[in-house]
Amino acid sequence: MNKLLVIVMVLALVGVSNAANLLPNSSFETYSDDGYGRMMPGAPYGLYYTGDWGLIPNTQVVTTAAHTGLASFQMDASTANASVVLTAGVGNLPGVGESYMLSAWINAPEGVSGTFGASMFAPDYGGWWWGGGVAITPTNGWEQIFFPITVGAPSAWNLEVTAAVGSPAFLVDDVSFIPEPTTLALLGLGGLVLRRRK
Repeated sequence: MNKLLVIVMVLALVGVSNAANLLPNSSFETYSDDGYGRMMPGAPYGLYYTGDWGLIPNTQVVTTAAHTGLASFQMDASTANASVVLTAGVGNLPGVGESYMLSAWINAPEGVSGTFGASMFAPDYGGWWWGGGVAITPTNGWEQIFFPITVGAPSAWNLEVTAAVGSPAFLVDDVSFIPEPTTLALLGLGGLVLRRRK
């Protein structure tokens, strides 16, 4: 009976976790040509880059590898003076002090090193939050990274996932943007299950 309860609770937690993700198509399984010969996941995603469009030829959805499903997003800022930012509109979020967790799975081929960052901004640039950067570890496999983000003011926010200038091509998949109270609730429910078993 206890084992059954644990299985049911785990399935419920997975369902709640998936429902809490504020990013649609976060594993990039849906995509199409953006009219410029580049495969993009479509709304609410966009691409910002510095320099000429030709500086980021390998930045698009690819099907060569994926953490889950059949596709992932490849970011390539290896060309000098180029940076790559994948943006996603997340709409209105609660106000000052509300916390969120951004997580993403990244795959940096062996020998590749670079920086992966995250930030948020309001459409009128009235609010901005830089989540910092994480050095990519050349593991030649998928690893999960996390960015805690605090909302500075009520606004229709945009999320940015950034490859810093000089970062060679790496893959991003299964991006999650989850309200922190949900995360805490999930952990609490997990604790109740463990306590129940004891």
